[in-house]
Amino acid sequence: MLIFSRCITLRFHSFKLLTCNTRRAKVFQYLVLIVLFSVAAQSYSQALNASLCTDPGNAANVTVTVSECQALVAFHNATGGGTDWNTTPGSSQWASGNSISDWQGVTVSGGGVTQMTLNSLLTGSIPNEIGDLVNLTILHLASNTLTGSIPSSIGNLVNLQELQLYDNQLNGNLPTELGDLNSLIHMNLYGNQFTGSIPVQLSQLTVLQTLSLQNNNLNGTIPSQLGLLTNLNRLLLGGNNLSGGIPSELGDLSNLLVLVLGEFPAALAFTPQDATLVSDGNNLTGPIPPELGQLSQLQALLLGDNQLNGSIPSQLGMLSNLVYMYLHDNQLTGAVPNSLASLNNLTHLFLENNLLSGDLDLLFSPLTSGSLANFNFTQRSLSSLTGVPTLPWPMLFMIPLALLAVVRSQAGK
Repeated sequence: MLIFSRCITLRFHSFKLLTCNTRRAKVFQYLVLIVLFSVAAQSYSQALNASLCTDPGNAANVTVTVSECQALVAFHNATGGGTDWNTTPGSSQWASGNSISDWQGVTVSGGGVTQMTLNSLLTGSIPNEIGDLVNLTILHLASNTLTGSIPSSIGNLVNLQELQLYDNQLNGNLPTELGDLNSLIHMNLYGNQFTGSIPVQLSQLTVLQTLSLQNNNLNGTIPSQLGLLTNLNRLLLGGNNLSGGIPSELGDLSNLLVLVLGEFPAALAFTPQDATLVSDGNNLTGPIPPELGQLSQLQALLLGDNQLNGSIPSQLGMLSNLVYMYLHDNQLTGAVPNSLASLNNLTHLFLENNLLSGDLDLLFSPLTSGSLANFNFTQRSLSSLTGVPTLPWPMLFMIPLALLAVVRSQAGK
């Protein structure tokens, strides 16, 4: 009774509030008013957003459909819409009355949103409404601080050709609906926190050229069905917790240029973006499939830092375009095959920390005046626990940019 003595009744938006001439009653009143104002502001914002997309007289509704406009507004609200993204001269702030074609990072063509490129701007998560942007061909949301999972609605984007979500904090399983993106050419999801297995459904992406899942927390085995992606030229799966063997079906990837199933060394990282690719290996076991020798276009074979065993297949000597061969830190045994001496384009060969044997000077004597001339064979004969040639440490800073050019050519679009 003391608290609510001398109380009066206050009407506010049809709500009755008890206000009293006491400190506790006033605090209670202020808290309720704050909540009511917050609800009112949210309702007003939703009404404004609805008007933005549905008012025939609004400029924002001129260039795209109502559903796409509403999807953009939902995306803006879910990814830090309270901040001003307008960092590009000549572009307009999102969720304004300006034409959507002028909004930051948005490209409109043929009456639909065809591209979204918003890098180093976003927080929050990707909303389900992203699946309503059915005309998207490029979705480039790299190097942000996005969290949460990729919504399954992304499978609606059947016109999408590039999905660039690398260098975020996205997590959860990769949605199987990614396999519905049958126009997809480049998928770069590296540098996130994805878990679970690699979806078998990715094998349905028959025009895919780049698949980079590097540096996540993926586990399970490498699906043998990835061997169906015959247009693939870059496959990067290092820096995960993948186990099991290397599928022999990967030997069917006749257009493959880069195969990274193991460590991506820091010595190959020359920019901050490259640092996201730097990785340890996996937990792959079993032998190196001889079928990899069929990859006639291959330039980089990175299998280091796994638990591979058995001998080095002589068929790897058929990789006439190979420049980089990293097989270090495994459990490989036997002699280094003589066929590797025929790899005239090979400039970087790392075999250390295996159980290999053989005389490298004798084996590679035809190449020591050519492509491998820069190597210092610190051990003239491989024996028991260490198999070297290794590159002298000063030369780590002189590694050519060829591999990075191949790996990065599509990642930065």
